[in-house]
Amino acid sequence: MKIWKIKPNTSSISLVSFDPKKFIEFELPYFDGEVLPVPWAEEYRLITDNQKYKYNDYAIYLNYIPVISEKVFKIVTPLVKDLIQFLPVQHSDFNFYICNIINVIECVDAEKSIPDTILDGEIRSYSKICFLESVLKDNEKRHIFKIPGLTRLTYFVSDEFRELLLVNDIKGIDFIEIWDSEADFELEQQHEQRIKEEYDAYIIKINNQPHDPLSWNEAVEKLKLGKAAISADWKIQYNSKGDILIGQLNRNLEYEFFSPVYIPPILLDLIWQEVEKSNI
Repeated sequence: MKIWKIKPNTSSISLVSFDPKKFIEFELPYFDGEVLPVPWAEEYRLITDNQKYKYNDYAIYLNYIPVISEKVFKIVTPLVKDLIQFLPVQHSDFNFYICNIINVIECVDAEKSIPDTILDGEIRSYSKICFLESVLKDNEKRHIFKIPGLTRLTYFVSDEFRELLLVNDIKGIDFIEIWDSEADFELEQQHEQRIKEEYDAYIIKINNQPHDPLSWNEAVEKLKLGKAAISADWKIQYNSKGDILIGQLNRNLEYEFFSPVYIPPILLDLIWQEVEKSNI
């Protein structure tokens, strides 16, 4: 599954509002993912801003407000009729619809996405954005949507929406791939493999460094002298109260310590080596 952005290119017609006052009244305060709270203007007019263009089906307008032709309206309506408020506008040559996308989905994968711009504590752009497949897969609302924080900046479409425009030969637009669930899975697998390799290499480095092998009891004696001991992914040391702490190496190559109720038997048979205490 992929998620896309649609960008009308320079071969498309460019439109602007004929009446700045109506733009301020009807567009500027709204189009943030909700149905307009006021009746749409009966005579809302757009005019052509570029006289040289080849296509007029998907106009250059605002990044977060698609403007489409009558042809595109008929093509996409069966798929997204519940996700868009189609608002008819007047034009001297063509029938256009301003699209108020009324579908906002909380589907950004915060762990994998990289915020780029944060204003007043809210994310306004991403250098990398990933989505939660569990939220979008088989979700009928995925075909055109906005996300919280970016409702007045951009919108996204599904494979199916893109395919509709392609098979109906809609020209003058570019499709920008934003996210690929398969590629995301592959990247995650690569990331997991890299973490595993780094972890295994760290353990090998610990085991191979020169040391005097210590039994459990010998290791505990070193602890009494203010030292610590490690064995593979385990580490033991005393805290300031003289209680023994057991640490296990995590994925970030840091030891997570806990105070044991009893000593796990597996630790008693390991071969230990003296090291410095961790700062905890």
